[in-house]
Amino acid sequence: MELISRQSIRARLLLICLGGFMLSTFFLLGIILPVAERREAAYRDLAEVQAERAWLEQMRVEHARLSQRVKDSTELKTGGVGLSGIETSLLVSGLWESVTELGNAAEDSIDLRFNEVDFVHLMSWLNRIELDAGYTVSRLQLTKGEHSGKVEAEMQLKQAIE
Repeated sequence: MELISRQSIRARLLLICLGGFMLSTFFLLGIILPVAERREAAYRDLAEVQAERAWLEQMRVEHARLSQRVKDSTELKTGGVGLSGIETSLLVSGLWESVTELGNAAEDSIDLRFNEVDFVHLMSWLNRIELDAGYTVSRLQLTKGEHSGKVEAEMQLKQAIE
């Protein structure tokens, strides 16, 4: 204290200002910045949770839409009616837009190629065509598509012998 009392008024004011500046800097660095960082992290977490919630809502709506579509569509009981039956089932299933090749192959088989088709819908359709129309998958090649959940598919269906 004696050191401060020996200083001029101007020097004392300068020391007081310096002390105030140092206290405010410590307050800013020690309290305000960590709180701001935690707040920013909380906002990022909130945005992530909101994005996940929106995605889940979209999936719920999509699931409900597909469930209703399955209920509304009539069961395809064609018993192996060739290309027209396959084409009809693709139209009913909503997969027709993804078909890039559909044709007869040798020995009662049908070649199919899909571009950027939804994997789940394709597998569901394959299951139904096997059960309802009597076709079995004799060859299936899947390649990952450009978008998530999409595949490139090449297959050959053969009419099951009963």
